[in-house]
Amino acid sequence: MLQGALPAQGVIGYKAYTTNRSGNRFLVHLFDAASGQLQAIIEADYLGMLRTGAASAVAAKCLARPESKVAGIFGSGWQAEGHVRAICAALPLQQVKICGRQPEKLNSFCARLQEITGVEMVPMVSPEATVRGSDLIGTVTTAVSPLFDAEWLEPGMHINAAGSNALIRQELSEAAVRRCAFVCVDSVPAALAEAGDLLPLLEKGRLHSRQMVELGDVMIGRHPGRQSASEITLFESQGMAIQDLALAYEYWLPPVNVVSVSVCRCRDI
Repeated sequence: MLQGALPAQGVIGYKAYTTNRSGNRFLVHLFDAASGQLQAIIEADYLGMLRTGAASAVAAKCLARPESKVAGIFGSGWQAEGHVRAICAALPLQQVKICGRQPEKLNSFCARLQEITGVEMVPMVSPEATVRGSDLIGTVTTAVSPLFDAEWLEPGMHINAAGSNALIRQELSEAAVRRCAFVCVDSVPAALAEAGDLLPLLEKGRLHSRQMVELGDVMIGRHPGRQSASEITLFESQGMAIQDLALAYEYWLPPVNVVSVSVCRCRDI
């Protein structure tokens, strides 16, 4: 259960989810902060996909080079779809290279996302070819070992790492993280507890919490973010409850009496 508040909007709430072999189930509950009255219960699997992709898109808009044209994405699943749709909306991308392990699923994913975004989607089987020549790298997988070699990274790249949200998961090697001049997270406490890509370096003293900058500080100008066109920048996404609440608030139904609230699907709103 993840809880949070949006004081400016007068909203408090939480996301509760369960997981087992049959799948994951997400529900976001919104309450009026002043009265405590329940405002909405939203089935939030689709909402979560949008929220995760949106956070990566905001990070890319803040940290990637504005002229970025080519993205290389690892993953062709549910969360990868939200990631691709969002970065295509945030940057003037002309091509997205998608690397996946299942050719049939990968080809279908590329065809569908190309139709949705209007951006060329290229299925890739080579991790190296996915990385080399890309301005933006996205990792949206459940990998437990690094997806690519740090030597393939090129000056000026930005990396969105969205899948390593537990100690047992790792999408980036220690060498890849160490090549990044700027490490951004959505929340330092969450990163310290969950970022599988960062925890090995933190434990060895090769990365310190004070070196991590929260995305919100970059967005409001408290921290400058990228310092030069040649820097490699990294955003590690673990997710925050306020992201779910903010998106749910934008999509919620008009206020209703608590006795008539029913569960609604985000896709239907």
